[in-house]
Amino acid sequence: MAQRTLENTVPLEKVSVAVEDSELVLSPGDLYRLRQAALSARRSQIRAEMAQQNLKELILSLEQRYRLLGQVASLDVNTGKITLNAPPRPKADGI
Repeated sequence: MAQRTLENTVPLEKVSVAVEDSELVLSPGDLYRLRQAALSARRSQIRAEMAQQNLKELILSLEQRYRLLGQVASLDVNTGKITLNAPPRPKADGI
């Protein structure tokens, strides 16, 4: 049998609840911890998005510095190696 969870994230066995008018209500302490965890997760997500944006900006800057803009090239982030690829050739119509 699957363990019952609150929105599939917090096991109900670990949450203090009070019953009011046939509704389950979190205790103020548990609600505070839940909100703190949600804010922490959102903060981490924003930081990850910011790091990804910084990486994109740096790659664009490097492409400009090494005159790779408009060319078909790939940059290996781990080794720093730039590989220039030949542009795809147009297909002939069978003539």
